Amino acid sequence: MALSIREVEALPPGKWKADIGRRGAGVLWVKGLSGGGAGFYFRHTRTDGQRDYLPVGSFDRDGRAGLTLEEARERAGELSRRYVAGDRDLRESLEEEARLRQAAEDQRRREEEEKQRATFGAMLNAYIEQLKADEKVSAPEVESSIRLHIEKPWPQLWQRPAAEVTTEEILQVVRRVVETGRLRQADKTRSYIRAAYSAAIRSHQDALYSQSMRDLRIISNPARDLVAIRGSRGVRHRHLSKAELKAYWKHISEMPEPFGPLLRFHLLTGGQRMDQLQRVLMSDLDRSGESFTMMDPKGKREVPRVHTIPLIPPALEAIRQMGGGEFGPHLFTISGGYKGASSWTIRDGQRPVLAAMEESGELENGVFTPGVIRATVETRLAEMAVPREVRGHLQSHGLSGVQERHYNKYEYFDEKKRALERLYEIL
Repeated sequence: MALSIREVEALPPGKWKADIGRRGAGVLWVKGLSGGGAGFYFRHTRTDGQRDYLPVGSFDRDGRAGLTLEEARERAGELSRRYVAGDRDLRESLEEEARLRQAAEDQRRREEEEKQRATFGAMLNAYIEQLKADEKVSAPEVESSIRLHIEKPWPQLWQRPAAEVTTEEILQVVRRVVETGRLRQADKTRSYIRAAYSAAIRSHQDALYSQSMRDLRIISNPARDLVAIRGSRGVRHRHLSKAELKAYWKHISEMPEPFGPLLRFHLLTGGQRMDQLQRVLMSDLDRSGESFTMMDPKGKREVPRVHTIPLIPPALEAIRQMGGGEFGPHLFTISGGYKGASSWTIRDGQRPVLAAMEESGELENGVFTPGVIRATVETRLAEMAVPREVRGHLQSHGLSGVQERHYNKYEYFDEKKRALERLYEIL
């Protein structure tokens, strides 16, 4: 006869009573508990012949703090069907299932925690640290830009899991910089985000990347399809005419320290890249005093290119006047070598020169930046029929082809020196 709710409630402590069941399919039993109430059990025979009373749940008439009688029967019916289907050791099976569920839940929780740690900001920080570990000269600029244009204005995005950041969200980051009118900076911001994601993905195949980069578990790049900002990479058309160049030289040749020697050296060595000149040390001077050497990491070179620049006599005199080595090791300096001069230092030095040229009507197309000096040297040397390969080796550009990387190791030293001497002649 089937159990009734009244029978279950009246069951004395320690006493058992069975519900109706099908022979050989297991039976629902109820036991009075010593502390009051009752508990349900599913009795069945194990594969070793022993009877097992598998706990099903405690009894509660309303089903709030336990199982109603009907709910207990449903649960027993599920166990009975498994038992009849051949799962005889139900206790072990259920314990294993519980263990697997717990393991899956633990794994899900760990993945969620990892995802919360693998934020957009964590990825960008890991990218910055990778650049520093690789001794990339661009690392300070990249870090400064990321802090200014991403971390500070987008704190919520910075804390978002990197894997959940969308292309649209990155577009908004870049768009904010575009709206300031700084197109080049906007494109750099786009490029840094794209490169950070690419580095995180590549870290899974490249042992040289940091473990912190691999721990991000990034597998896709939402910035991959963002196109370059139109107008951000405009070709420089400004260069000084011969008259402007001669006027510029006249002003800086008469300019006292500390800026005069700095500007003269910059021009007389062919308008080298300022961020590279900033790193040149007195120890990079050739012992004979005929040249100095820079390491050029520009472009996608994995190993910086050794770049040797000849020194003509007035450039050597400018080195002497700059006084590098007096207070520090830097050669290109206005502080006796304590610090290397940056592009901003050159801009500061050029300001009074540009003002004087403007006042005297010597500027034909407006003021110019230090980068225009580099373009002017290239233009004037081309005008004097200095071959393209010599100009390229003098300014260390256009040397990324297979022939240059693997076969052409001639450094054109004499040709570069003659080119600088011809430049000095037209000054």
